Amino acid sequence: MLGNVGGLISTWSYLPFDGPNYHIGNGLNLAANIAIFFGTIVLGMWMKADNKKRDLLSNESARYHDLEQMSEKQIQDLDWKHPDFRWRP
Repeated sequence: MLGNVGGLISTWSYLPFDGPNYHIGNGLNLAANIAIFFGTIVLGMWMKADNKKRDLLSNESARYHDLEQMSEKQIQDLDWKHPDFRWRP
């Protein structure tokens, strides 16, 4: 969806009066790339921190005790909430 919105934004950011260097369009493009870069770094750090937290919590038998009371379908529906789930950065 964001890729399709990018086409709409580029239509209004690369304006004829701003050419031939298109400072507005290139500035918006640079700002978006910087935001994505830092977002990726923050997300990677969050994933590593969450994996460490999951490693500490997985040692607790109480979390696995809850799984024993669930059906196979309920366990599959846990998805990323399952105690054994780990993010892969």
